[in-house]
Amino acid sequence: MKRRNRNQELLKLAQSTKTYIDSLNLKESDLVKTPIAAGVLGKHEVTLRAWRVDGRGPPFIKDPDGASVLYRVADLWSWCKRNTVDPVTLVSKAAGAK
Repeated sequence: MKRRNRNQELLKLAQSTKTYIDSLNLKESDLVKTPIAAGVLGKHEVTLRAWRVDGRGPPFIKDPDGASVLYRVADLWSWCKRNTVDPVTLVSKAAGAK
């Protein structure tokens, strides 16, 4: 029973986050902090932090003092486009490899 409630809570949180992100009307030139970048990508903030440590994920800007990390919205969108997998192409490649 608790698991079901947790899933419902997570779904509500995701929906409210998407609504909030959509309401920002972000432009490509905008710089956003990690929580907003995570919302744009549909990931958790911790995931973005882990990607930064591992040298993966979208490009980011770090202040010289190291206090904050910013993401350019255009970089987030282009990173998503570069990492989009077409299932038809994926199946075709797998079939060709056999």
